[in-house]
Amino acid sequence: MCRICNFLGLKKIHGFKTSSVYGNPSMELNNPEILKFFSEPDLSKILYLPTCGIVGCELNLYTEHFHLQSKLFFKIIESFGIEYSLFAGSSIGLCRSGRMMPWTDDHDVIIMNDLKPKFRDEVIPELRRYGFEIWGWGTDRPRGTKDGVTYISGKYINKKSMRIDIFWSYIDKNSRLKNDSGKGLYHKCNLPADIVFPFEKHSFHDGTPFSFFSNYRKEVELSYGDIHKSCVISTHTEHIRDIEVQYSDWNEAIEDFETLIGHSTNNSKKQIEGFEGYRPMDNVLALPDSTPSSFELLSLIAQSNASTVICNFTSYFREMPNIAHFFPEIRIIIRFNEKSLSHPIYLNYVSEILLECPSRLNELKNYLYINEPLVTMKEIDSKLLKALWHHRF
Repeated sequence: MCRICNFLGLKKIHGFKTSSVYGNPSMELNNPEILKFFSEPDLSKILYLPTCGIVGCELNLYTEHFHLQSKLFFKIIESFGIEYSLFAGSSIGLCRSGRMMPWTDDHDVIIMNDLKPKFRDEVIPELRRYGFEIWGWGTDRPRGTKDGVTYISGKYINKKSMRIDIFWSYIDKNSRLKNDSGKGLYHKCNLPADIVFPFEKHSFHDGTPFSFFSNYRKEVELSYGDIHKSCVISTHTEHIRDIEVQYSDWNEAIEDFETLIGHSTNNSKKQIEGFEGYRPMDNVLALPDSTPSSFELLSLIAQSNASTVICNFTSYFREMPNIAHFFPEIRIIIRFNEKSLSHPIYLNYVSEILLECPSRLNELKNYLYINEPLVTMKEIDSKLLKALWHHRF
């Protein structure tokens, strides 16, 4: 069985259809060329999970899970007094719709050089404590960028992950914003300092305040020209980097993105056995220590009509964004002991932590959260275990 199908708990798909939007004649796309980025062009078979976006699409898309990680990342660096600004694609998204652009996967970020020592010595160790992967400047994995860029990601699932690229910058003698290694379009565009500073907060994507240049519209104009008409979808991903899909109207790119996200989400719901009949009751579902596949797990929850799930955090942390997405009202309770791996990014999906090891309380309390869980210091006693609703395979 192929790795992706095995991970999701699906039967292997033999052969791809290459005609019809393509397997779904009732669906209309503004530009079917967007399916060049899909390894599965039969749209009846594409699926959606917030941990990896559209399964069957080669593009690394910005999902709900990636957005939560981004918010946590910026909250962490701000706690150290690190001033930053989103720019480039994020600025285009702010100008157009106030949201991340469709078909994009990352934030490009400006941080000034005077903050380099603090970022390397204090912030990078803290980010790693949360589970972020880091390479480029400030690490022992320079990736050929010398001093110019530091790369951040979350945990890769299905080769997909949240990405943030930090461009280390300075103001030159001509009052222009420059990159330490000459990286980035902005380095060539000679952006004047007076459109950069001071950084200003703007509500972005889901209403979260993020920092941007003081005149982000001028930044976009100088870097990209008129962005209010056409747009081009492309990627740096090696095996598909030669593909470009053009839209005469950027709104049509958003429409196609939302159409395909909605369709793949509906396909996923059909894969969840019992989803249509799911009616949460006062049931507590204790998950087995051996982790089922994603769709087996989601089906188990739907069929149980559970309003609460309780599980070992180390076994199930990767599935928590998927559980929260398809069952937004469910309570997730985790058992957390001296052997549990913390994975603090994923603790943001947890409603309650049953702490079986009081010595780890300070560790949990010292994390920053977007959605902070309740911590209950107690053993799981036999009465509680007997009250749990068990499903046997």
